[in-house]
Amino acid sequence: MRIQLACYLLLLLSLPLILASWLPNDGYDAPYILILGTKVNEDGTPSVLLKSRLDAAIAYEDDDVTYIVSGAGEADVMKTYLLENGIEEKNIMVEDQAANTYENILFSVELLPEDHASFTIISSDFHVYRAQAMASSLGYNVHVVSAKTPFLDRFYWQIREVAALVKYWIIGY
Repeated sequence: MRIQLACYLLLLLSLPLILASWLPNDGYDAPYILILGTKVNEDGTPSVLLKSRLDAAIAYEDDDVTYIVSGAGEADVMKTYLLENGIEEKNIMVEDQAANTYENILFSVELLPEDHASFTIISSDFHVYRAQAMASSLGYNVHVVSAKTPFLDRFYWQIREVAALVKYWIIGY
């Protein structure tokens, strides 16, 4: 019985990564890339998780791409990191009011021109499933790029994402 319970628990904790693995990591297909924020270190530098998202965005560097950095408390740190790594200021838009994934998407699309309902979201591998589901529920056609979660952090973030998915499925954001 304990082994069976442990197997179910492991499956439940792996659900976000399993779901995310079904999403195509197809890169950007639109001139706007939304980078979802996450915590910042106490010294004001990007956390390991945030840095992995920013590095995934930098890998898609293109003069025709506009990066939207989103998150209250994170957006300025994200912008600074992009600038320090060769992204020009003219290619960065800042959304600094969002406190969660739903608000990241909702507030960031307000920065887009009216004729753009398609954009790319960059987030962590465990998080892209929920981010894409939220964007789709708001009527947006999005592509996703998964930033790799460091192995030692994966267990914590999987548990947190399972709880966030349950919340999303129940209340819709």
